[in-house]
Amino acid sequence: MSEGLSGLGKRSVIFCLLHLVIVTVMSAQFCFAEDLQVSSTGHGLNVNEATEHTLQNAVRKALGAILTSETLVTQDDKLEENVVIFSAGFVQ
Repeated sequence: MSEGLSGLGKRSVIFCLLHLVIVTVMSAQFCFAEDLQVSSTGHGLNVNEATEHTLQNAVRKALGAILTSETLVTQDDKLEENVVIFSAGFVQ
C-alpha cells in the first residue's frame, strides 16, 4: 500500500527545501565576500549571551538576514507556527 505525504508533511518538506535553497544562496556570498567592519551591540543575561547576541547582530548588519515563516491554521485554530531567521558569516 502506497501512502503519500499528508498536507502537513508536504508543507514541512517544502519548508525544508526552501531553507536549503536559502543556505545555498547565502553560502555563495562567502566565496566572493570582502572584509567589512561594522559596530554592533547586544544584550543577554550574562557576558557570553551578550557577546553571542552582539556577534549575531554584527553579521546581520553586515550581510543581512532572511526571515521565513509558516503558519498552519485549521478551522480557526492555530496548529503550528514556524519562524526562522537565517544569517551566516565569519567574525574575526
